[in-house]
Amino acid sequence: MTDNCNGDEADVFQPFIVGTKNTPSNKTQGKVVVGGNLWCTNRFDYWTYPAGGNPESSLKAAPTEPHGQSVSIAK
Repeated sequence: MTDNCNGDEADVFQPFIVGTKNTPSNKTQGKVVVGGNLWCTNRFDYWTYPAGGNPESSLKAAPTEPHGQSVSIAK
């Protein structure tokens, strides 16, 4: 994963692969990784998985240095 706010570097603490394979009853692998990029102030990004590269999008008004984020999946 890279990010355009700090050259080509990203420091994502506790990334999370979004998808239903995260639960025991589902077999579909996620296609997005989300996480806070600690090298870029106020960034919580969404990267294509497994391709990586720069983020596809970012959370608007993300908290500063989002350590220990959690992900909620609504159905």
